[in-house]
Amino acid sequence: MKANAAEIGRVVMVTRGHDAGSICAVLQVLDDKTVLVVDGKNRTLHKPKRKNILHLRAYPITIKVAGKGGSGGDMADSDIRKQLKTVWDAYLTETQGANSAATQQKEDCAFV
Repeated sequence: MKANAAEIGRVVMVTRGHDAGSICAVLQVLDDKTVLVVDGKNRTLHKPKRKNILHLRAYPITIKVAGKGGSGGDMADSDIRKQLKTVWDAYLTETQGANSAATQQKEDCAFV
């Protein structure tokens, strides 16, 4: 199943432009082609970046980008940064384990 980049809270990687390679979250869907993304550092909640969804790679992860933050107040850029780091590290760990298991199975079959 392919992840949809036009969903609030979806974790995406920017593939084109000045921010290429950065991990962000979708803050708002503007229309069927564009979204606003934030990363809590360069692209803050008060100054999000408008991106074409064709220039984003969506991942099957979502985070909370609105409402109450970790400190009990409104969502802050630090909350976005912490959530992105936590879920991205967990995603990489999970996918690395799956990739190494598949590689090991291929290697086992090659020497039989």
